[in-house]
Amino acid sequence: MVRQRKLKKYRCDCGDCIETAEAPAPLIKGGRYLPEVAITAATAKYLDQLPLERQVQMALRQGAQLTTQALWDQMAALSVLLTPLYDRIKALILMQPVIGVDESPFKLVKKGGSVKWQAWQMSCALASYFEILPAKSAEMGSRLLASYTGIVMVDGAQTYKALARDGPFTLANCWSHGRRQVLAAEGEAPGQVAEFLDLVGELYAIDRKAAVEPAEGDERRGYRHRLDLEALRALRDTESRQVIARLQRWIMEQKCVPGGALKSSLEYVAKRCTPLTRFLDNPLIPLDNNRTEAGYIWMAIGRRNYIGARSVRGTEVAAKFYTIFESAKLCGADPEAYLRYATGAALRGEPILLPHEWVAQS
Repeated sequence: MVRQRKLKKYRCDCGDCIETAEAPAPLIKGGRYLPEVAITAATAKYLDQLPLERQVQMALRQGAQLTTQALWDQMAALSVLLTPLYDRIKALILMQPVIGVDESPFKLVKKGGSVKWQAWQMSCALASYFEILPAKSAEMGSRLLASYTGIVMVDGAQTYKALARDGPFTLANCWSHGRRQVLAAEGEAPGQVAEFLDLVGELYAIDRKAAVEPAEGDERRGYRHRLDLEALRALRDTESRQVIARLQRWIMEQKCVPGGALKSSLEYVAKRCTPLTRFLDNPLIPLDNNRTEAGYIWMAIGRRNYIGARSVRGTEVAAKFYTIFESAKLCGADPEAYLRYATGAALRGEPILLPHEWVAQS
């Protein structure tokens, strides 16, 4: 389908001066495509996880002749336009007292094969920020967190422990990861694993007691969006501390097979006792890092549909669009609608509202 735009022409009373209405500005100076092409392509690839080749074939069935290079050029130009928004989202997250950090594999395709890079993510209740870096290491993590001074919720990987030794922030560990470690020993000791899971489940049940009733229209959001922090502080200082004390005693009392899965998993939890229990003193610290991990769901689907990025620039473009889309989702905004708004505002030279600001204004 070819969409034509007819631009009106105007003339003044003298009959000699003729002006033509301005056409929408393309992203690439002198280019033939309107910003709509870039918005549609980026939404299809980074939100719906459709490879560019598949988009070209879909467009061809509609009568539009495109190339993957043309779509890529448009998306790259749009990512440059929205770089200030990307940077502001990072700055917003780094101002929060507690953030989640995680990483997930992301392939960089090179001639003769591919290299495994890592999609690092920082998140808070308002936004998610992605940066795709060459490795899962303290050096790479320091690019994100070098200036951060708050609390970082992470899994128990040694990378973060090394990172925290050199950084000004404090680590908190995720109970979901501890739970998974022990759950892996279910085949060896199902009864003991069930007891451990029940104790961890009590911690979550206590947190839910601090949730207030959802406001109208807010029923679908989880209990963590409705926590009364003072009530949570009181509950954790009493009931949660008691559960932790029971759990620690329980771990010490267990008889495990030497070198077995249960023994190693309980040692994993015991060695991380301090970062796992920091939530007791701060109601802002969640019990787990599940919100950050959920930010990888659609990226994981994308890994099945296309291999990865074909250049370092491709990783940068991907990181920007994943940041914008996942941040919009966290705020309950339509990601495509937000991208359209942000693109229009940037083209007009107007300040771009962050996703949560845009939702509040809407």
